[in-house]
Amino acid sequence: MKRALADGLLESEKTIILVEKEAQLVKAAKPAGCLSPGVGIHFTDNTENYYIKIKPVYTFNLPARFFYTSNAQSVFGTEIDKVVNGINGKIPAKKDASQSYTLTASEKKYLMLMYHSRYPELTEEDIPDKVELVSGGKEQDTRLPSVYSEPANNEDFFTIRFMLENKLYWIELDNVLHLQGEDGQLNSSASYWHDFPLSLANIPTEEDKNTVLSSRTLSLNALAHDGLIAIDEDNTTWVKVTALDKQSLMIHGWVNIKDNAQAHIKRCSPWHWPGFETIEEKASIGELSNKIGKNKVAKLDLEDYTPAMHALHQILTGTLIYSTQRKKGLPPPTFTERDLKEALRRSWAAERIGHLLVKYESEWYADEALSKWNEVDELFEEERQQKKEMIEAGLNELGITQPYLRDYVFKLVDEAFKYIQTNWKIEKEQRIKPSLWWKEVAQAQAQNPTADTDANTPKLSNLSADGKAWFIHPVAMVDYFNIETTKLWHEPLENPQRTFFNSKKSKFPWNGAFGFVRNEGNKSHAGLDLFAKIGTPCFACLDGEIVKARGEGSYGNVIVLKVKGDDLRASRNDYTLEFSGKGKNEFVQASDFDINSDYFYIRYCHLHEDLKVSGIQKGTKVKAGDHRLYIRHRKCERAS
Repeated sequence: MKRALADGLLESEKTIILVEKEAQLVKAAKPAGCLSPGVGIHFTDNTENYYIKIKPVYTFNLPARFFYTSNAQSVFGTEIDKVVNGINGKIPAKKDASQSYTLTASEKKYLMLMYHSRYPELTEEDIPDKVELVSGGKEQDTRLPSVYSEPANNEDFFTIRFMLENKLYWIELDNVLHLQGEDGQLNSSASYWHDFPLSLANIPTEEDKNTVLSSRTLSLNALAHDGLIAIDEDNTTWVKVTALDKQSLMIHGWVNIKDNAQAHIKRCSPWHWPGFETIEEKASIGELSNKIGKNKVAKLDLEDYTPAMHALHQILTGTLIYSTQRKKGLPPPTFTERDLKEALRRSWAAERIGHLLVKYESEWYADEALSKWNEVDELFEEERQQKKEMIEAGLNELGITQPYLRDYVFKLVDEAFKYIQTNWKIEKEQRIKPSLWWKEVAQAQAQNPTADTDANTPKLSNLSADGKAWFIHPVAMVDYFNIETTKLWHEPLENPQRTFFNSKKSKFPWNGAFGFVRNEGNKSHAGLDLFAKIGTPCFACLDGEIVKARGEGSYGNVIVLKVKGDDLRASRNDYTLEFSGKGKNEFVQASDFDINSDYFYIRYCHLHEDLKVSGIQKGTKVKAGDHRLYIRHRKCERAS
């Protein structure tokens, strides 16, 4: 019923984009060329979308000899601020105001000869006959400097400027973020397109590397906040998608969200519940515990998985670790802490886990004898024997045959399991049993049914008599139905993942963590290393100001962002330390770190020298989510 009503909503109320399995992502067309630093930018419309439309503005210096007759007559009379003749009879004489100048054919040819190598996109036909005179030789500044350029202020040259009124370019917003929506100049080169860069004709032919492996749901509000929306000349909206391809590798691309424009792309509302999967799990507590235990030691066949285990298995196979293992012929992922954490680090895997709706018997429902929980008791002995078999195989491999050593190890196993059993008994008596309330409430509801209410008010449902209910991930649901909110923090990378290998290609997952995690705990690492391919876009985490932008030896190109202390403290997430013990002592902050400081500094290292966004300089103000730079080979971040 709710889905039927949702179908009738206006398009503007359908704020969820469903990218179904088998959807194909569109790539931007090859740029037509590249605009050089110094080209003026005049914004023609929206300055917030991923691709924006601009008119280029060119400022050139023309030798003064073009402005005088062969008799070299003076252009100025003796009276101050009064022009008696103008320049070559072609411009009006008016001081301190915008003045026009009419170019001759020979002057256009000169400009092309001098400037074509710098501005190859410009043709002689593009240059208009009438241009603006910015400054004019000795003692003649016709107007103040503008946002587009500085005048030559040289008596041997006159500065002219013109805008291409009939030649529009599309460029990426990242190239002009430093202008903050105001007309100005490019600080670095920018690719351009004559037509809107996205088209359904630009779907790559290599389907395996471009087809979505599993469905994704994306919030239009979140996409707009992150600057991942583009609108073409027909006012059609495109959104940028990050997903997995059929090889379980991350891909980026665009989809057209116009109704029926692209296969497997749908616009929905939260009430359509797109991307959610319902599972009725019928295995008992004992059966689940037994099968999960066997799964952890790779002793359970896929056909023996329960429905919930099957669903989770399908999600885990899309993680980075598994896609790497599969190539090596290693066994599939297990429901261990390592594999589950790896899944939660990838947004598409975490999204799918959060969208699992599982019907199962509540932990608050059981009989007085705790029969379902007692099933677990029988598993302890089996698990103890499995542990002993694993240890015995290890001892044999190491060649340890002395009876006293083997008996000692087995004795430790017995003592550990005895301790576990004792704690489990206490857990049942002191926590589980006192928290059983479901059956009592369900019986009371059955004896006292809810009275009929207003027709517009839905009747409350009673608790089920068998203790079964649908379990929903609360955080995923809040995020899913969330109306647009203001977020302070933006991740430095899309789907950030801490490095798994060190710079010598050795497997040291803790090497990129923060703390005394290097050289067996004798060397600290004052940062966080994130894995990224060369050329990966990097973002400002918070609103702030760039206070450093230069090379720092082995750290490569470095940017330091100054942010407000209140913003960083408000953005702090709950975090569980992964590495502790000898040789890998990870911690959240140093003992002398002042968490109450007014300002903090976020440091980005190992940034690309050539691929960078214009406006990267000391003093530039940035917003959270601004695309500021690109990765050279890895990225470090440090707050201090």
